[in-house]
Amino acid sequence: MHVSSDRSIARFRLFLNFSGLSYIILAAPLMVPEFCRNYLAWLCRLNGFLSLGGEEPVVPSGGVLTLLINTAGIDFVLIGVFVIYTARNPVARWFIPAVNALGRSLFTGVIGHYVIVYDIARIVLLVGILDVSISALFLSCLFLLRTSVRAQDTAR
Repeated sequence: MHVSSDRSIARFRLFLNFSGLSYIILAAPLMVPEFCRNYLAWLCRLNGFLSLGGEEPVVPSGGVLTLLINTAGIDFVLIGVFVIYTARNPVARWFIPAVNALGRSLFTGVIGHYVIVYDIARIVLLVGILDVSISALFLSCLFLLRTSVRAQDTAR
């Protein structure tokens, strides 16, 4: 491989690891019922402290809603693990960050819908901004790596 593409791959690996770890750290508290309730209550307080507005969320007390949130937490942690797994060989595993970028972008759109239609707490916009930023970086890294690898193949 070429030196510039090696650097690009190394940077992309760091970014993939950061992204995967952030998913795991932000979602892990959602996996456990009691942590989930405390974590959501903390996010509600943070939303108020930052004066972000929106309707104050209600922390779920029922089993079914808590189960769904726990399941989502498990899913997000698994997505974080997949993204970290991709960092070991991002050129060969390009599909995972590409699909992850698409999913994050869709998630940001869903967040926007709920903020506009249901006036939910705006702290979720911070998550949406982070997700769409990560999506853009994933796609730009993938595009640059693809261009670099094609240029090297053509030079041979």
